[in-house]
Amino acid sequence: MKFTHNSIADVQTTVGGIPCIAAVLDYDMSDDDEGTLCGRMNWVICDRKGYKANWLEKKLTVKEESRINNEVINFMERLA
Repeated sequence: MKFTHNSIADVQTTVGGIPCIAAVLDYDMSDDDEGTLCGRMNWVICDRKGYKANWLEKKLTVKEESRINNEVINFMERLA
């Protein structure tokens, strides 16, 4: 079943070398008074056809999650 989401953006990425999409559902990041980025973001991993890929999310490592967070931040900053 296709994951019906109202994503703000679909960021092309990989998990374990497998191409996928980080579907950004919520994004509210800003710099605080000290220039540190803070806020919230929420994304889910989908396959390239837009189906939610729980099996792929289970393969996420801490390092990959951090990389995808940075990819989402960079993508969203380019849109601003």
